Amino acid sequence: MHVQILREKKYISMTLDPKQTAEFAMNYLDSLGIEYELKQGGSMLWIYNNDRAYSYYYTTGRWAPYKRGSMPSVHFSSKGIADFVERFLTKYDKKEEPDMPDFPFTSLADKERYKLIDGKWWYYYPEDGVTGGKKRESAESLNNKYLRKKKKLLTQMYVGGKKVDESHPLFKPGKYPGFTEAAFNSLDNYKVNSKGQLYVMHSPSFPSWCKVGMAVDAEDRVKHFQTSFPYRDYELVKFYNVQDRRKAEKKAHKILQDKYENRNEWFVTSAAQVISILDDHFGVEQFELF
Repeated sequence: MHVQILREKKYISMTLDPKQTAEFAMNYLDSLGIEYELKQGGSMLWIYNNDRAYSYYYTTGRWAPYKRGSMPSVHFSSKGIADFVERFLTKYDKKEEPDMPDFPFTSLADKERYKLIDGKWWYYYPEDGVTGGKKRESAESLNNKYLRKKKKLLTQMYVGGKKVDESHPLFKPGKYPGFTEAAFNSLDNYKVNSKGQLYVMHSPSFPSWCKVGMAVDAEDRVKHFQTSFPYRDYELVKFYNVQDRRKAEKKAHKILQDKYENRNEWFVTSAAQVISILDDHFGVEQFELF
């Protein structure tokens, strides 16, 4: 016999053994010493196990926890009386309700939004939330996301929201707003690792001057320059990836000092002139930003 069962607005197809009659079900229960009552008008058995009762429809294999004087709010499916007893009756009776899950994400810690459905905890998103149309997510899935995020922070480095490669001189797993903060957590690595960048920077407010310096990260270096300058118009024109940032800066300064007047890292010339010279010496790995 082939039947279709309506459950949560979806049809679930299930094939039942044609021998699933009331007599067949009762004989099976008798053989196991399981107590029951026959309700002929509803094609149903009330099956008892310890202090629990279940309504079992022998024509369809549907069943539900039963309470006198009330209708079941949800029904479950089985492939027959043996399947119900072996897979659900004892297991369902002994199964303890899972505890309320932990709340790893503080933004999802509203306990009122967690509901226990069929022995599984679900988090229901607010209707006005940005979830891509997702209405709910299992607590298990949320916890797995949290563990993946935690693992990522233990093995990867992010500065200002951007991932930093492991070869970076200041590499240390974690999240940092800027490289200055990261430096205090990576001083030992900073001293040992000489890699970095040689950069060319200028400000339209001082068009006759150009700065050539070294940094672990040139873009981050320019950001920190802006905070101490009222016009905040410094521009990173170009940077070169180098194996030894200190030696590269010393070499660049010596080359430029022979041609232009300077005050420490500042040279009296245009950025274009500086780049045309430095390209010949450091142009293998370079990035032009303007």
